[in-house]
Amino acid sequence: MQKTERNHGIDLLKIILAIMVIIIHINAGGTGQVLLNATEFPWNWIISFVTILCYPAVNTYILICGYYSYSVHKDVKSIIQSLSSLWLSALFFSFVGYFVSVIWFGKQILINEFVKRFFPITRGVWWFYTVYFALMLISPFVNKMLDNLSNVEIKLLIVLLVLFFSIFPVFVDWKGQLGSNYGYSLIWFVTLYLVGAFLNLIDIGKIKTNYSWGVFLLLSIIMLFWPKAFGLVGINSTVSMYNSLFCLGQSICLFCLFVRIQIPQIGISLVGSISNVILASYLLHCQEDIEIIMWEYIHPSSYANSISIVFVTFYIVAGILLTSIVLEQIRKKVCKLLRVDKVMSQILAVVFKYAERVLQK
Repeated sequence: MQKTERNHGIDLLKIILAIMVIIIHINAGGTGQVLLNATEFPWNWIISFVTILCYPAVNTYILICGYYSYSVHKDVKSIIQSLSSLWLSALFFSFVGYFVSVIWFGKQILINEFVKRFFPITRGVWWFYTVYFALMLISPFVNKMLDNLSNVEIKLLIVLLVLFFSIFPVFVDWKGQLGSNYGYSLIWFVTLYLVGAFLNLIDIGKIKTNYSWGVFLLLSIIMLFWPKAFGLVGINSTVSMYNSLFCLGQSICLFCLFVRIQIPQIGISLVGSISNVILASYLLHCQEDIEIIMWEYIHPSSYANSISIVFVTFYIVAGILLTSIVLEQIRKKVCKLLRVDKVMSQILAVVFKYAERVLQK
């Protein structure tokens, strides 16, 4: 097992990934809809390419999880205690969004709607959080499995998983049968986790990856032209899905680029502090109530065919990042003041003690 110290290049990458996720949602059809409304040249091409450049954000974050979680080897109890802090963050933003919505629309507080906000993970409001929680819960068992496999067996396992869940979905109509769900699934996250763990095993940080930028850009260009090229011959084919081989390649390239980046000493503290709370940006702008208000109020798609979209995107990204960081810092201070984390730990200790008794029977 490779022990991995904190890597400040990866901290910087986490911040960039958060920005990429926001840009994806600004452009996506179900949210900001900029890509759908970018119909004029050159903005239709520029926005398409920028979206593709940002597409590997989710994959890369899970690669990072696999890279570090395999090195730490936490047990299930420790994992749940760590996730309890993330759950509290989700709970906080769930209620922040709800009360903002009540104030914005002047709605009455309904008991059933209020109670629902206590279950932010199980309701599937944030799909990434739901799948991420499941992945982290099974990660100790995945780590033990890897410990008992040889490097050759690990390579073979990864090759098979990539074949079934990344390569086949691009070329054959297997998008549903094996449960890959375009990358929105636990099985795909497990595949990414294993790839990240393998990068740890081979100590990728010490391997020169001089061509990563070039490969990343090449894969992005292929993803841009792939559906257009196949469309010319009447074939409906896309690689713009999280589990496509090209998106996986983008993610690995991004990881390899930043794992070896050296951050100036003056910026280490700031980068580290921001990276520790950066997931809050996802919770804020993807919260169901905030999402409705934000996209309807800002309406970025109306700027899709002009230079204004550059400035609008900048303001949205900056606004979400700054607001979420401030709110998350407030949440942490309130939780510390009210000793919420300690109470949660005590509750979990009782639950685990009871569970151990039941399982031992």
